[in-house]
Amino acid sequence: MPGSGEARGAIGRASTVMSDPGSTIRHVGKVIDFEIWRSEHRLKVRDLPEHPTDASLRRLEHAIQRLDVLVARGTGRLSSRVESELLAITRAVTAGLTEEATERAERLVERLEHPSARAQ
Repeated sequence: MPGSGEARGAIGRASTVMSDPGSTIRHVGKVIDFEIWRSEHRLKVRDLPEHPTDASLRRLEHAIQRLDVLVARGTGRLSSRVESELLAITRAVTAGLTEEATERAERLVERLEHPSARAQ
């Protein structure tokens, strides 16, 4: 109301009906026993294979050496598909998954050695 001293857009009277909002934090004040929580939330770690054999490590090393030659012989630019596969090989090696890394490396070597890969 103009001239009544109220700020423009303000409601003339305070609301007399107010509701108590529900709690948005359910566990406030709840005591957590960390020992129990840890025992219930253990990380599930899968068993890793036994130490890789010398033969599997030699296979992996041979595949990596072949990849090194093929990549060096290329144009200096890697396709996103080749780069993704190299990263997957690296992750497998880091995780101790020698057999998976070897299989991926050997498949990538076959793909890069294929005549159609050289035509690009």
